[in-house]
Amino acid sequence: MAIDERGECYAVERVAVGPPSSCFTEIRSASDDRTLSTLEGHSEILDRAEYSDDGSRIAIVSRGSAPLYVAIHDAFTGRLLQKIGPHEQAVWDVAFSPDGTLLATASEGGTAAIWDLATGKLVLMAEGHLGGTYRVAFSPDGLHFATASQEDGTTRVWLLEPGSQRRQVANRSIPLARELCSLAVTDSEIQSLAFDPYGGELVTTTLSGAVHLWSIGSMSHVATLEGDLAEHRYGALSPDGTRLATIRGNGKLEFGTGALWDVDSGRPLA
Repeated sequence: MAIDERGECYAVERVAVGPPSSCFTEIRSASDDRTLSTLEGHSEILDRAEYSDDGSRIAIVSRGSAPLYVAIHDAFTGRLLQKIGPHEQAVWDVAFSPDGTLLATASEGGTAAIWDLATGKLVLMAEGHLGGTYRVAFSPDGLHFATASQEDGTTRVWLLEPGSQRRQVANRSIPLARELCSLAVTDSEIQSLAFDPYGGELVTTTLSGAVHLWSIGSMSHVATLEGDLAEHRYGALSPDGTRLATIRGNGKLEFGTGALWDVDSGRPLA
């Protein structure tokens, strides 16, 4: 789920739609549901799609056997631009950096990888989760990225710069990112994470439906949003950081009670 630049989650110009049993993704207009283009070159079931910040490209994650690649498409024509990988284990999530030069991938193996889109090469890795890395997101300033694991219940924030340790990957020595902080959730498995527009806070949603706000500076829990959240498992913040949109676990946007939240008060908006 994505919120457009005006902060109206239902007013995005194009959305990626990939039925769970299909091997194609359509780009559709959210205003009239017209099909604008169909993404090409896929033979496996498609799991996840993510737009670049400027809306010009879309990254597609598909299932299949190793080695696995993330496909980058032109978001307007659907043309395949490049494949990023290989990944030896399933990729659960992807994110473009704010300037569009990097792609982050979250892997079942408990790692996150940072790829240079100009060269297609792996340039940085993050490891430390005690289980698969389920979600990944860049901070708005592009200086940090965050990862989340369902198995260990933590969200970890990393500096987008190499630390002192390295890891051997396909006969290459890849630097490991420096960890800034680790934030623990105890109530349920983490489903999604997102930075606020200023990069100082994170929002995470869990399988139980709870929505948590975290301060990166103080490395602490700030608030849990109130209301009936039992079915709300995914969330994204508006560009001004004042509202949170949640999506139900069945993959449908809900515009009734509980779909939009006031971040300061933690209460649902009508």
